[in-house]
Amino acid sequence: MRSYFGRINLVWDDKYMLEANLRADGSSRFAPNKHWGYFPSVSAGWRISQERFMEDYQDWLSSLKLRASYGSLGNNAASNNYMYQSLYATTNYVLGNNVTGGLSQTMLSNTFLTWESTYVTNIGIDYGFFKNRLSGSLEWFNRDTKGILISLPVPLEHGTASVPNQNAGEVNNRGIDLEINWTDQIDKLTYSVSFNMGFVSNKVTKFQGDIASISGVKKIQEGKPINQYYVLKVDRIVRDQSDLDYVQSLVDKNPNYFATYQRPELGDFLFADTNGDGDLNADDRAEIGHGDSPRLTYGINLGLSWKNLDFSMLLQGVGDYEVYYNNQAFRFTTVMGQSLIKDITDNAWTPENPYKSKYPILRNSANSKNNTPSDAFIHNAAYLRCKNIQLGYTIPKNISQKFFVESLKIYTSIDNLFTITSFPGLDPEIAATVGYPAVRQYSLGLNVSF
Repeated sequence: MRSYFGRINLVWDDKYMLEANLRADGSSRFAPNKHWGYFPSVSAGWRISQERFMEDYQDWLSSLKLRASYGSLGNNAASNNYMYQSLYATTNYVLGNNVTGGLSQTMLSNTFLTWESTYVTNIGIDYGFFKNRLSGSLEWFNRDTKGILISLPVPLEHGTASVPNQNAGEVNNRGIDLEINWTDQIDKLTYSVSFNMGFVSNKVTKFQGDIASISGVKKIQEGKPINQYYVLKVDRIVRDQSDLDYVQSLVDKNPNYFATYQRPELGDFLFADTNGDGDLNADDRAEIGHGDSPRLTYGINLGLSWKNLDFSMLLQGVGDYEVYYNNQAFRFTTVMGQSLIKDITDNAWTPENPYKSKYPILRNSANSKNNTPSDAFIHNAAYLRCKNIQLGYTIPKNISQKFFVESLKIYTSIDNLFTITSFPGLDPEIAATVGYPAVRQYSLGLNVSF
């Protein structure tokens, strides 16, 4: 891969800014006439606070800047190299009564394959008030990714040869970024507080028309978020005889009502007929949530310093985040040699606790009907975590310099001190994946400068 980059940068009157860029990327993954992709960008800024008509506001408005940009970037991440070429392998054929060697096509070609492009529009404002004690920015962005390199289904008539990617997908991401900072001093105490937040919403704008791609519990379809959950909904837990009578009434109306999914007994989930056709089947799966990524992220930084003491804290979190969690310790079946979380074992349905239970009856792995993918496994994974907290003391220079040390600081810190979440798994930050949770770490150290 080769890249070339050019830039023009103009600033005049310390108020107006204009920048233009052109990037050229070349990749041998594409056909010779498709090697190069050209990706321009332009940005402009206006420092409104420098205008003459803003002079009357300078005592409280320190800075105000309006900016906008539009640009593009390329991606050549095809699943395999050189998909513009057909590939062949040796094989044997039977001609008459004889076996004859020959070639068979193992990879179809796509000579039109080219760069995936992302086009981003940003409009933002930077501000500062009260001699920049209060500062920050607000930005709106719109990101369109076009020509996404994906594999599309093909008719069976094409044979067994592999199918190359196509520039067939489009996705839109749009949202806002916000930053607010406050820094001030009271006598010898200096303090700062900063908050940042980002919100993004995505949608597939082009894929396969009305045809959806379903992989496990996730669905991709035009007009919908990426990887939207697509599962059954739980109508209720069958708790008593009245619920069993309701189950029987469904069978009386349609003897094949439970032909696809097992008929529930006491303590089991009864799944909902969401489309109301009087039959429980895969068509009753429902689209739930906004995909498998958080739409809201945020962070908070706190800082204090007084004389030689300093203190800092970093908080980080996400919101509007749902995950499908059905593995290891969170499930509704018992497996020899594996554990369940205490919340499930304490609150599963039993004949002695039919009405206050949160979860269905626990069956062994031979009968896993309650483990059928459903919204019972979709959990709120929003969290707020203290990523780091630190306290330090800098030895006065008149002491440290006696030991030929310019600066000497003693500090202690704690990583991952606490997490506030309702997520039932080990760690909302790794969410549905199976892995190790964040480790709480205590540190004591020295920073020395000579």
